[in-house]
Amino acid sequence: GSLAMFWAGWMNAPYRRWAEALVRRRLLNQPRWKAEVWRLQSLRRWQRQMRPGLGGEEDSVAGLLAKTLLEEHMSCRLAVEPLLPSMWRRIGRYVNRRPDAGSEGDPFGEGLRSLYRLYDAARRLVAKRSSPGDLRPTRCTPIDFNEGMVWDQPWERATR
Repeated sequence: GSLAMFWAGWMNAPYRRWAEALVRRRLLNQPRWKAEVWRLQSLRRWQRQMRPGLGGEEDSVAGLLAKTLLEEHMSCRLAVEPLLPSMWRRIGRYVNRRPDAGSEGDPFGEGLRSLYRLYDAARRLVAKRSSPGDLRPTRCTPIDFNEGMVWDQPWERATR
């Protein structure tokens, strides 16, 4: 699933650019999201300095949200269901903070809670609009990568 989602994050550039611009213009500059954006930007800076390679490829919060929105938007084409971040609230019901452990006991700590709250808001924003130049078909059907393939290699014949 993670390889498929990495690929999905790049498979519809027009939608991704549109989502990033929309999120930057209509969501991230709202005063009520200022604290969440600041927390996430601080975390991203820290990740890039202290943990090179673990901070993802997006520099901006708008870019990170757009990539995540695109992964969910295109997941039906790969016949996968993105669990996080779209279902984080449902999972959060079963995995709660440990009251005596502070931020260490929060499964959605270290910026995930801020990311997921912003993601929920971005998702609502994007759902109200349509993207010009979106490459996903209106009726989203999974891509069958094996369609028309003849699997007739010696190691496959041995397992039939």
